Amino acid sequence: MIQYPGFNPIAFAIGPVKVHWYGIMYLLGFGVGWALARLRAAKPGSSWKPQDVDDLIFFAMLGVIAGGRIGYVLFYGLSFWRRICCIRSRSGTAGCPFTAACSA
Repeated sequence: MIQYPGFNPIAFAIGPVKVHWYGIMYLLGFGVGWALARLRAAKPGSSWKPQDVDDLIFFAMLGVIAGGRIGYVLFYGLSFWRRICCIRSRSGTAGCPFTAACSA
């Protein structure tokens, strides 16, 4: 992982809730994209309705959140899940409760 000297990834904290800079940037990016797309959808002759833009932004946010979690697990946390999914017997062979969930 890249280490950034002197950079605090937490923008601010309110009690136990910590707000990270990347979360603020995601919120800002989706907010500006939503506002600009709504403006274009409101123009005469546009084939998009403002409701279509709302749906697009909503599903894009879901995709970013789900994709980020799946990507994190695949790139950084796969060994953790492999230990949970695979049960090693005393002979050293691996047994997986899910078909093709992990390799020995």
